[in-house]
Amino acid sequence: MADNEILKDFTGGLARYLSEQTTVIMFALNIDGSIVWANEAFKRMLGRHMPMEGLDIRDLLAPESIAILGEAGGRIIDGTKLIFSTDKQSSHIITCKVILNDHNMLILSEHIMATETEVMKHMTAMNNELSNLSRELHRKNLSLQQAMAEIKFLKGLLPICMHCKKIRDDKGYWNNIEAYITKHSDASFSHAICDDCAKKFYSEYLEDPNKVEDNEEQ
Repeated sequence: MADNEILKDFTGGLARYLSEQTTVIMFALNIDGSIVWANEAFKRMLGRHMPMEGLDIRDLLAPESIAILGEAGGRIIDGTKLIFSTDKQSSHIITCKVILNDHNMLILSEHIMATETEVMKHMTAMNNELSNLSRELHRKNLSLQQAMAEIKFLKGLLPICMHCKKIRDDKGYWNNIEAYITKHSDASFSHAICDDCAKKFYSEYLEDPNKVEDNEEQ
C-alpha cells in the first residue's frame, strides 16, 4: 500500500500534531503572500501568539528576503532561505520546503537556525571559555618560567687553581670546589676516598691480608 494511502487514514491526527508541535515551522500562504494559517512553531519563532491570518508575509521578513521574493515574482520555491525579523531585534533563518495546490502554498522549514540572541549567547560562552583557557595558559607559562629560573647549571670555562683546586667566581673570590658546585647547580656531595688517595694517605691500613694473618698467628 502506498504511503499516501496509509497517511489518509491519519490525516486528522497528523494535522493536530503539526499544528501544535513546536519544532517544525509550518505556514500557508495565499498566492498574494498573505498568511492563511500558521502553526504554533511559526508563531513561537516570531514571538507572536495572536492570530496571524491575513498578515502579509513580507511584513515579517528582513529586507534581503523581501528582495528575493521580488526577484521570484512573489513566489517561494524549494530551497529558498527566508530571514524573519522579530520585535526583539533578532532574526531567524529557515530553509523552505514548498507544497503547492490550486490556491495556496504550504511552507515547511527543513532547518531552523539559531537566533541572533542565541548566537550571541553561544559566542559569549565561547569567549568566556577562551578567556579561561588563556588565563590557564598564562598561569602555566609563568610556572614554566619560574621553574626554568630555578634550574641551576654550569657552563663556560671555570678558573680553577692548579694546586688547591679552588674555583674563582665572577666576583674574583676563590671558592672551595664543593661549595661552588653546590651553589651553582643542583648537585650535592657525599665523601669517599679514591684508591690512589687511600694508598697515599692510609697505606698503613692497606696491608697485605696474608701479612696481617701471619702477624696474628705470631
